[in-house]
Amino acid sequence: MVDIGSRGAFRGEPDHPAHGAAKVAVHALGQSFAVSLAPYGIAVASVASGFFATERVSSRLERPERSRDP
Repeated sequence: MVDIGSRGAFRGEPDHPAHGAAKVAVHALGQSFAVSLAPYGIAVASVASGFFATERVSSRLERPERSRDP
């Protein structure tokens, strides 16, 4: 099982707080599934991707402070 969350779960999303909160939930659900499904040999991985160049985040990717954001 693979959960796809976001870096927003760990870094916060000041412009989109509900998005960040939802991604925290995705990662917490993955952790719970990992523990509950391990006895059945089912592995769970949670992926926290970075930014993709979309219209919503394009301005954030162009800012100089971006270089400090891993």
